[in-house]
Amino acid sequence: MKKIILFSLLASSVFAQSVLIRPNKYESQQSSSADNIILQSILQPNILGKKQNGTLTAPSAVLTNDDLLSIQASGYNGTAFTGVRGSFRLEASQNWNATDNGSRIKFQTTANGTTTNTTRMTIDNSGKIGIGTVSPSAKLQIEHDGTDTDPHLRIHSTSSYSRIAWSTNTNANLWTAQSFLESASAASNYWRLEYGSSTKFYLSGEGKLGIGSNVPRAKLDVDGDIVLGVETNSSSSVNFNSLNRNGKSVIRLSGSGNLNLRGIGAGVDGMIVYIYNYSGSNLTIFHDDPAAPVGDKIWTLNSAGNIIFTGRGSATLVYDGNNLVWRVLSYNN
Repeated sequence: MKKIILFSLLASSVFAQSVLIRPNKYESQQSSSADNIILQSILQPNILGKKQNGTLTAPSAVLTNDDLLSIQASGYNGTAFTGVRGSFRLEASQNWNATDNGSRIKFQTTANGTTTNTTRMTIDNSGKIGIGTVSPSAKLQIEHDGTDTDPHLRIHSTSSYSRIAWSTNTNANLWTAQSFLESASAASNYWRLEYGSSTKFYLSGEGKLGIGSNVPRAKLDVDGDIVLGVETNSSSSVNFNSLNRNGKSVIRLSGSGNLNLRGIGAGVDGMIVYIYNYSGSNLTIFHDDPAAPVGDKIWTLNSAGNIIFTGRGSATLVYDGNNLVWRVLSYNN
């Protein structure tokens, strides 16, 4: 015959509550002043929450957001017992029926100096983990509320570097099959992005960036080709008072009529732009033309002022942030 133990969790007439425990083989026992409940069994000790709506004799289905099982914590604040100030909750994530039994887990704590129990981490029905959000949209999503200066994520290692690795290989020891982001200790101070055994991106402690190289010799050191975006404008007989580059550094002009370049938009100090006339139409680059907006004007190197290309030609310009003009560095007709 199974023994039934009925005991009171709160010995208060106001908050009286009882719990019925049916151990499998052994009784619950208190072995020390620190142990309130011990479940001891030769099988697997379990705490099972069995949620139902309706009544005990006429149950109805579980609904979305119902607690399936929760472990909650409160305490005496000097004058009374508080409400819940920390909890672990297993909830239904949908209305239940014979085939749909979705669930999620929430972890909640209360910040110092407050009395609000807040959800800190959620594991949703699909296994996505949200920290700072109850609706994660990725396998791991971390949301920062912006109220403090804590980083979103910190990885620390007692070795000389820390790694974030990702791979489709099931053997985590096969680093050659993985990509990883590596952060060195303060002594050498660098960031490195590697795929397999090849370094793809390297940022030194001096602020030098190497692409394809782990020994960058300048602010930008690229071991390989560089391809710049090209903006093509095929207008004919048009005035470019403020040419829209669409964020591109190479401008290809083509058309059958006369093209007049009077100004270029969106200049940033030190930016270099290469312009060439492709189809053989006439192109004129105007010097300090009043039709161009302030900040978009062009200063040429031509003593006569304007530069005229009869047929194909090209020019290289740099933006002078002090004078807010584009300066022609060189041109070829």
